[in-house]
Amino acid sequence: MPTEWYLMKRPLFNSGFESDEFQSFAQDSFEEILESFIAKDVEIYEKSLSVEPVITRAIVQNVTGDVYNNSYQRQLLCRIGTLRTGQYIKIDGRYWLVATLPDNNQMYEKAILWQCKYSIRFLSPITGEVVEYPVYSVNSTQYGSGETQRTYMKIGTSQQLTYIPFNEETIMLECGARFLIDKNKKAPTAYSLTQVDTSSYSCGEDDGLLQWTLIESQRDEKTDNIELMVADYYGVSDFSVPDPPELGYSIAMVPDGKKPQVTFGEELLVSIEFFKDGEKTDAFPLEISITDATEYGLLKEVEPEHFVVRALKNRDFIGQEITVTAHNDDFGVSESLILSIKGWY
Repeated sequence: MPTEWYLMKRPLFNSGFESDEFQSFAQDSFEEILESFIAKDVEIYEKSLSVEPVITRAIVQNVTGDVYNNSYQRQLLCRIGTLRTGQYIKIDGRYWLVATLPDNNQMYEKAILWQCKYSIRFLSPITGEVVEYPVYSVNSTQYGSGETQRTYMKIGTSQQLTYIPFNEETIMLECGARFLIDKNKKAPTAYSLTQVDTSSYSCGEDDGLLQWTLIESQRDEKTDNIELMVADYYGVSDFSVPDPPELGYSIAMVPDGKKPQVTFGEELLVSIEFFKDGEKTDAFPLEISITDATEYGLLKEVEPEHFVVRALKNRDFIGQEITVTAHNDDFGVSESLILSIKGWY
């Protein structure tokens, strides 16, 4: 029988011990299986789509899940030393996250993959360019209706747990960052980052996933770029595209630290800047009030060029939002500031 008929090439060994026989067959045999129809080509990205992928052979298992949740998971078998937690694996045109710590049995390496359900876009805190990250997310609203009844309006209160690779770019995003996450590209839903868990899915010093808690926020037509699906694209972050000069009178409310968030039980100083035709001018009278979520906070001090907001001391309020409005009808000025309530972390 010709030797090319055999899938596995028989190595030479003479000791007769099973351990030696296993060592002789194991990785060589798996290498030959990778070249068969059982395996396929996959692309591996090192925790970001901005890097060039490495193409390798791998075996994808559990492709038909018995229950819905399992249909978003796969097992990947490949050469030892290939996988790291947080990598992207592109299989048949879809992106997957290496979600577990890879390990091997001296024959092949194995890890569990999660399918990326959506791609979020934001301004890189390093380069200022728009970057895209596929993420795995789980709706954690539980059995709520997804709405909270307020005195004047209803607002969404849905919540998601989102998993994204840990790298030098994603670790710099802090509470208060906002994202547009929706398949509805005309009127997308905005979400605010309220918690960053850096430890639960950590796999060593350089590998792992970040678990984000995202709470439904309000879309801001002035700062969000719906066409690019990037929140806070205009005039919010250090890399935001500056707004064109606004003719007439206008104001800008600037929170201390430049982050629109206040810790529950604590106070936040907000400065007010006054403009005429885009240039700074003297202060003029304003009426300042909390127009939404008065049950979560109150105004402690109101001065011509600043005010102080206090979030009430209740852990249940973490993730909620306080809207402060300043206006002067005679000058045609009306501006709102949305502050998210965060915890001591």
